[in-house]
Amino acid sequence: MQLNVSATQEIVELILDANRNNLLALDLKVSIVTMGLGAGALFASLFGMNVRIIMPNYYPNSWRSI
Repeated sequence: MQLNVSATQEIVELILDANRNNLLALDLKVSIVTMGLGAGALFASLFGMNVRIIMPNYYPNSWRSI
């Protein structure tokens, strides 16, 4: 009886370890995607700041409507 209980306990621990490993892998994938999106946003923001906005030249009083 004790042998069956310890065998079942080991099986349950293995299943829990596998589930934990799957969660860690998912966390790693989400972190990589988030880092990629952040790097893309950083790249776009650095080069987007150098774009000249021409719209206020066409509508010089447009700032009053804000």
